[in-house]
Amino acid sequence: AGSAPTVLQNTILAGNTTVNGTAADCSGSITSQGYNLIGSTRGCTISGDITGNILNVDPQLGPLQDNGGPTRTHALLPGSPAIDAGNPAGPGSSGASCAATDQRGVARPQDGDGDTLARCDIGAYEVEARKQVTPQERIGALKTEVQHLVAQRVLNRGQGQALSSKLNAALHKLNQGKATPAVNQLHAFVKQAEAYKHNKILSMGQAQALINAANTIIGQLRP
Repeated sequence: AGSAPTVLQNTILAGNTTVNGTAADCSGSITSQGYNLIGSTRGCTISGDITGNILNVDPQLGPLQDNGGPTRTHALLPGSPAIDAGNPAGPGSSGASCAATDQRGVARPQDGDGDTLARCDIGAYEVEARKQVTPQERIGALKTEVQHLVAQRVLNRGQGQALSSKLNAALHKLNQGKATPAVNQLHAFVKQAEAYKHNKILSMGQAQALINAANTIIGQLRP
């Protein structure tokens, strides 16, 4: 009697070996229903709907481990080609569309690659949408860091206030919808931090951490 065909859809097939230890992701005939990622097609023949298939590419998977849910899974690492590459049809809208949840129970689809378009990932793991950190939140975190430096007596109260006042002014302008004046205040903050570094009030690492954080906000505010 003939064996039933292997049918794949929205599936990752990678990192497999044969019983004798030879690397082989698949063998024989595979019927594709689209949107599969196969690490190596050596040893197998693929037919059917090949729409959206990604072949002979490293899926960039994490180790098999507890990532939440009832079973162990391979997480998709940042930059994985499987992220947001599954069937774009809504879950349940067609026979080949992705399931409404991943193997862990996480809802699908999500915007895993941050392009503002939610789409299912290929495979059993759905990368959850990244929360967009606002400039206001980043300024708040930077103010907290300055407060820590004062609490640790790296900066005295006046030196900390000189930095915090610029952040408060930037936040005030930003809340008024005035991005350019906010950026100007952040540039002033950077200059102050550079002066503290030059005068050895802050170590190079301490100052650079503040400068890098401020420049990240500046980059976020610039069109």
